Amino acid sequence: MQHLRHLRLLTYKGLKGATLCELGKINVLCGPNNSGKTTVLECIAAHTSCKVGIDLTKEIAEAIAEQGLRGGVGWGGNDPQMNSRYRRSVVDALTRRPVWFSDDAEALVRSVDWSFAGSWANPTGNLTHAFTSRFPTLPQIVLVPAKRRLEAWSDVQAHEEIRPDGGGVLNFLFTAKNKEESSPLRKKFDAITAAFTEISGGYEFGVFIQERATNMQPPPTRVELRFRRPGAPWIQASDCGLGLQELLLM
Repeated sequence: MQHLRHLRLLTYKGLKGATLCELGKINVLCGPNNSGKTTVLECIAAHTSCKVGIDLTKEIAEAIAEQGLRGGVGWGGNDPQMNSRYRRSVVDALTRRPVWFSDDAEALVRSVDWSFAGSWANPTGNLTHAFTSRFPTLPQIVLVPAKRRLEAWSDVQAHEEIRPDGGGVLNFLFTAKNKEESSPLRKKFDAITAAFTEISGGYEFGVFIQERATNMQPPPTRVELRFRRPGAPWIQASDCGLGLQELLLM
């Protein structure tokens, strides 16, 4: 299967959008903690937030222009001169850019010089179909998560044991945070807090009681993990990079 060379990422979680061009069969995505690496992968896996791009050669441009003439749209009739000018205008528009993405159909229609058509209706519907049909569909994507993933939230169980897969960590942190300052458990929490901030380059973590609607009586107490830079708003762990969660686990 031919690998995907160009991808356009739309807004997803904290990602405002990005364009990834000239991708190889194997690509390495690197960056500091909480810089958005996992969010990029999740965006690619979410098909609605990712668009495919192709290298648009002159041959492909000519094929799109020719296909756009089909369908009996009623303009130009069998006028060879009109058809020729249509082909030339479409090819000129397409070859101005080396890479086009599957959601660029409207941009293509706007970039074509339709002045030659006069009072005839331009065949935008056929052209849009001819353009979008050239793009492959995204294949099934499997996003392999980290072997361990810290809970983003948990019902409070003060005596839950910490497990190797990350379970129990939130309850430990919440319990330790609320111990007296002189207790061994609170001293462990303070040491973890200081080490996390130092190693992460200034990030802080917090474990907060989360209010939620439930039919259970009495409702369970749920705690939620959040991260932030000092003085900045708290962000839910599920919207942050896995690097911060892995660091806290370690």
